[in-house]
Amino acid sequence: MAESGVPSNEHEVFRIEADESRSPTTPSIEDEDINQLPKPFLSPEPIRKAARSCSGHKLVIPEWVSDWKLSSVEKYLHIHYANDYLDTPKDVIQKIPSAQELTEQQNQYIKELQKFIEFDSNYEEFWLKTSVVEEKIATLRSKLKPTNLLSQPIYISKGEIFINTFDSFFGEFLEAKKTRFQLFEGMFTSLIISLGQACCLTPSLCSHKQSQTRWNNLRGVTVKSEPDGRFFNSPTFGPSATLKPKALVSVIEVKNAKKFGYSGLKYSERNPAGRKRCISSNEEVSTDESVDSASTSGISSSSSSTLLSDMSEKKIPEIVSYISRKTLAQHAGELLLDLHKFRSGENLASFTLPGMIVDGTKVYFTLLEMSESHHKKLDKNLELTEGDRAIVHYAKPLDILGQEDRDLIIESLVRLHNI
Repeated sequence: MAESGVPSNEHEVFRIEADESRSPTTPSIEDEDINQLPKPFLSPEPIRKAARSCSGHKLVIPEWVSDWKLSSVEKYLHIHYANDYLDTPKDVIQKIPSAQELTEQQNQYIKELQKFIEFDSNYEEFWLKTSVVEEKIATLRSKLKPTNLLSQPIYISKGEIFINTFDSFFGEFLEAKKTRFQLFEGMFTSLIISLGQACCLTPSLCSHKQSQTRWNNLRGVTVKSEPDGRFFNSPTFGPSATLKPKALVSVIEVKNAKKFGYSGLKYSERNPAGRKRCISSNEEVSTDESVDSASTSGISSSSSSTLLSDMSEKKIPEIVSYISRKTLAQHAGELLLDLHKFRSGENLASFTLPGMIVDGTKVYFTLLEMSESHHKKLDKNLELTEGDRAIVHYAKPLDILGQEDRDLIIESLVRLHNI
């Protein structure tokens, strides 16, 4: 996407993150004893100097959100993922106080676009029946007949963007099969970006320093993130025309799911019982952030076993079953920094910023909800209390390849104009 379309910093923004490799690597602090930090937190510059020059001072959180840990996000920022999925993206979006219902014009556009890019597929078909997929793409392309652009309906010109991107995506998929699924970074994000364009959203891929988001003195650290892109709404497609674009969502693409096969499974197949998960002493999710940190901070093996025993009955978010804690920590950080930079409105009890997690062809709609007082304490670097608790809500994932799921994604993308 053209970078010239990136709005100025005064606009609210909706971000897309897809390439973790862009963020400079910072030294890991996961094994450091962060409990020795003085309270209240020091100003950012002295802490940075101390951490770099004296091994006795440690940072609470790393400089780049791509290096954050979920346990640190919960402990020091009081941001938590909800325990359970919400059923649909609409349930997520409706948690935004300013969200409005779809207009008659929007409902009509949704139906026309859904019909125009109508096809149904799945991972098994991509893998085992490529000729069938080729026929479906040919059917889609047959709808792209030469016509007068001035008289062409908007849903056709916009839908053409998705069809062309999907065709290109399938070609990349076939190439990936030949190279044992060494997929290109951002390959899956391109699908949701093009579908967002088809829904009249304006995407902005962020590949330059000016697109970085920064928060000075967040827990004593100048924190930065470099999103992969942002979405803006159309000033004429919402319930009322606005003078400037309004921010919508921050999007991150999962980078550790290198095999398309894992991402292609439907939610019902990956979690047939819809069960709630609890931390178990032999689960990887508990060892990656508790046992490792315990062993490296001088805690004995018996103490770490006690720690795991105490955690054994603690419920953890359902989304942790399918999205890595590292990705979830980064996504929470990107949502937080964008909310801080692009929030709008005065005298609000709470702030919200929607997001998306792209896991292969699956899309999770998310939303960070934080009270005004919680944000103010973070902004002024004040101590948080138990009452300060921000939540990241999320809906069950939807697969772009499936017609029914894609129809819901289209409706949800159009709803983002109304927040």
